[in-house]
Amino acid sequence: MSNLLNPFALFGNAAENGIIGGSDTIPGIGVLIAIILAISAVSLIVTLIHYLLYCFGIFRIAKKLDVELAWLAWIPYAQYYTLGKVAEKCDERAGKIFPRPWAKIVLFGSIGTVVAYGLLYFIYFILSFIPFIGIILGLLIYAVMMVIALVPLVLGSICRWKIYREFFPETVNVVLFIVGIVLNVQAIITLIASFCKLRSEKEDVIENVEYSVVE
Repeated sequence: MSNLLNPFALFGNAAENGIIGGSDTIPGIGVLIAIILAISAVSLIVTLIHYLLYCFGIFRIAKKLDVELAWLAWIPYAQYYTLGKVAEKCDERAGKIFPRPWAKIVLFGSIGTVVAYGLLYFIYFILSFIPFIGIILGLLIYAVMMVIALVPLVLGSICRWKIYREFFPETVNVVLFIVGIVLNVQAIITLIASFCKLRSEKEDVIENVEYSVVE
């Protein structure tokens, strides 16, 4: 009866029985922490490899198209400028007389997204302390944040579409574009594209072969 009235005695019994903080639970917690750290490390390594492959692919394509400041492809956010410049070159090669300034659009669009996202998150945090109305407004702002977060993805996808079009046939371009978005393997596809010849170079080879056959 005295043990029931003594919370410290109850806690001690629970610890001895392994319910709370027992010696048997310590190895289990250690294993769980080790698994979490291992998963985090693998995720970080995969993300880093994905980033480096994407940078290398954009860099190679930029050099192939004689884009200025191609080395910016290795710098976070600055790479959006290189990506946009590559898209502009692709538009020029496609015969567009007045190509859009994709370098500025993608760069400022991505930076503006980060600024707007941070500002909206601050407002969302403040509104979360207001009962009822604050929660409703906070949810609306959160929905807007989710939409804004898609801006860099959409702009980057437009540029990658233009890039793939310069290296792959039309049907292959569509398939790779969809696969890249669904499976999130744009880095690998961009890297593959960087090792391919431009479609114009392939067409020149075909025309020269046909001309030789006719002669």
